Amino acid sequence: KILLKKSAPYALIVLLMAAYHSSDAIMIERMLDNGEEETAIYAHSMRILTALNNYAYLFAVLLLPMFSKLLVKKEKVQSLIATSSSLLLYGVSSLAIILAYFSEDVIAFCYGVYPEKTGFFERTLHLETILNKSNVIISSEVFELIIFGIIPMSINYCFGTLITASGNMKLLNKIAASSLFLNIILNLALIPQYGSYGAALSSLITQSFSGIFQVGFAVKLFKLKVENLGILRFVGSLSFILVSLIFISELSLIIRLPVIIGALIVGLFIAVNLKGVLKMTKGFE
Repeated sequence: KILLKKSAPYALIVLLMAAYHSSDAIMIERMLDNGEEETAIYAHSMRILTALNNYAYLFAVLLLPMFSKLLVKKEKVQSLIATSSSLLLYGVSSLAIILAYFSEDVIAFCYGVYPEKTGFFERTLHLETILNKSNVIISSEVFELIIFGIIPMSINYCFGTLITASGNMKLLNKIAASSLFLNIILNLALIPQYGSYGAALSSLITQSFSGIFQVGFAVKLFKLKVENLGILRFVGSLSFILVSLIFISELSLIIRLPVIIGALIVGLFIAVNLKGVLKMTKGFE
C-alpha cells in the first residue's frame, strides 16, 4: 500500500504523457475518411522523431540522480541546468533545423520507392524517379513541422527532470493533464481540416505549452537566472548552422554528411561552455 501510494504520482505522469503523445495518431484514424492513409503519413515523421527522442531521454536518465544529489545537499543547480540545457538544446535544435531543411531527402531515403537500377545515393536527389513521389512530398511537409517538437520535448527532459528530482510531482501532473486536454482540443479543431499536418501542428503546440510552463515553474522554484551570454551563444550557433546549410545544400550527397558533422562540431564550440561540460561529466561518477 505504501509503495503504491508513493509511486502513483510518477505512474500518473507517465500515463498522461503517453496519452497526449499517442492521441494524435488514434484521432487521425478515427476522425478522417482516409484515416489509415493520413495515419501512415503521420507515422513516417513520428518514427524519426521518436528515434531522435532517445538522445534527449538519455540526458534525463543522467541528470535525475545529479539533480537529486545537489538538492539533497541544498546546493545550487544553476550551473548544471545551464550546461545541460545548452548542450541538449543546441544538439536537438541544430539537428531539427538540418533535418527540416533536407526533409525531402530524409523522407525519400527512409520511405522512397525507387525503380530498379536507381537509388538514393546519387550525386543529387532525383525526386522525379521516385515511384511514390506524391506521398514523399506530403510526408516531408509534415516532417518539416513535427521534427521541431524535439526542442520542447528536450526542454521538458531538462527542466521536468529538475522538478521531478525535487519531488514536486503534483505540479508536473497538472501540467501533463493540461497538455493532454489542450492536445485533444487542438486535434478536434485541426485534424478535420488539415489531416496529419494539423495533428503535427497540434503536437508541436502541446509540447511547447508543456515546455514553457515547466521552464517558468523551474525558474520560480529554484530561483534560476537567465544568462544573456548563454542565449547569445545559443542564437549564434544556430545562426551559423543556418548559414552553413546554404552552402551545404550545393554539395553532393556523398560529401554532405561529413561537412554537416563538421558544422555541428563548430556550432557546439560556439554554443556550449566546455568548462561546464567537463564539470558536469565529473558528476556522472
